[in-house]
Amino acid sequence: MLLPSANQPNTALPVFECGLTRVAIALAFVWPRLGDSLFTRIEQCFARIARQGPVMIRRTCLLECEE
Repeated sequence: MLLPSANQPNTALPVFECGLTRVAIALAFVWPRLGDSLFTRIEQCFARIARQGPVMIRRTCLLECEE
């Protein structure tokens, strides 16, 4: 048997998500380079991993085989 509150849809989360999405879109228009430094650091990290390609694949395989 369901509780009475379980039958009623909770609209707070979708409204909150929609509001955050609108804020993110507005920030993207006002300050388009706001997250540029963050994404540059992330990109550099992944580029460093990509340059080590075969080594990283072997390390991952070794870690999986040990478990």
